[in-house]
Amino acid sequence: MKILHILRGLEQTSGISAFLVENANRQAACGHDVGLLYERYFEYRPSQRVKVFKGKTPFGIEFAPDIVHIHAVWSFFSIFAMLWCVLRRMPFVISPHGCLMPSVFGKKKWLKKMFYSLLVRPLMRKATAIHVTAHPEAVAIHKLGFRQNIEIIPLGVDLPPHTTSGHEKAVRTMLFMGRISPEKGLVNLLQAWRQIDFTGWKLMLAGPDWNGYKAVLDEEIKRLRLADDVIFTGSVMGTAKEDVYCNADCFVLPSPMENFSAVVLEALAHTLPVIATKGTPWEELEKFGCGWWIDQGMEPLSRALREAIGQSDAERLDMGKRGRELVATGYTWDSVEKRTVELYKKVINE
Repeated sequence: MKILHILRGLEQTSGISAFLVENANRQAACGHDVGLLYERYFEYRPSQRVKVFKGKTPFGIEFAPDIVHIHAVWSFFSIFAMLWCVLRRMPFVISPHGCLMPSVFGKKKWLKKMFYSLLVRPLMRKATAIHVTAHPEAVAIHKLGFRQNIEIIPLGVDLPPHTTSGHEKAVRTMLFMGRISPEKGLVNLLQAWRQIDFTGWKLMLAGPDWNGYKAVLDEEIKRLRLADDVIFTGSVMGTAKEDVYCNADCFVLPSPMENFSAVVLEALAHTLPVIATKGTPWEELEKFGCGWWIDQGMEPLSRALREAIGQSDAERLDMGKRGRELVATGYTWDSVEKRTVELYKKVINE
């Protein structure tokens, strides 16, 4: 099968880039002829088996795919890609990757509604299938009136060889990994942290500062007198990121809304129990006994943090092991690749 993936930018810290590149790598390894078209940024690089093209549109590309997979929708790059597929009568799959969730429409409201109504919606209706990463996104897409096959295939992760040890240590770590930005609920996390007895624990915030938002958190930390109890690592990648996960004892994601949250997968793969809000699609944390799926707000978060800290190292490690088992049974990149190729075959047959 000849597969062409299209995404405007391959940013290193982007979950969309990870889904595309890791899928493309495994598709190529399985013998498929795989191409990748991008316009800017080439940070998350695929393997040499994947043919890479750069351009503002796919018009004129020297690659004739059987199926096209377009990732994200809020750019003229994606619009030209959909138009190219329609004009050439090629089957194509759209992955909005959370771009059409209700919260997204609230930003630059009128401009986005106009762009969506005039360009995105008419072209997306021509897609043979729509891929989403979680059930809430499928519901949101359906409510927008799309009636094509909507397929739920999550993001994936590679199971790391090293995981958290769960051994006793002088200071334990409650870890957040992600952008240091307003939508992550970090002020709420700091306030909840102040409400509990965290003796013997540190709160670690790992990730890149987004538009200078760290300065806002610094002020809140100063106000709450947490300067000695909160650690910022900045952006961590590669082995440094692995070390952060392996040295942590519990993971927290206080975001009021997330479409999928690949960092939850990464934490579970490293045998960390996870605290996440019900604004994320992680009901499985409770179902499989590997974390806390909590209501939004400071009080529910404080309770979950208090309970997590109150457990023994052995209890947290047992939860973490159940989380890693969950990842191994349905969230590896190999399983994601198989499900994606099955979707392509269905699309081509239709």
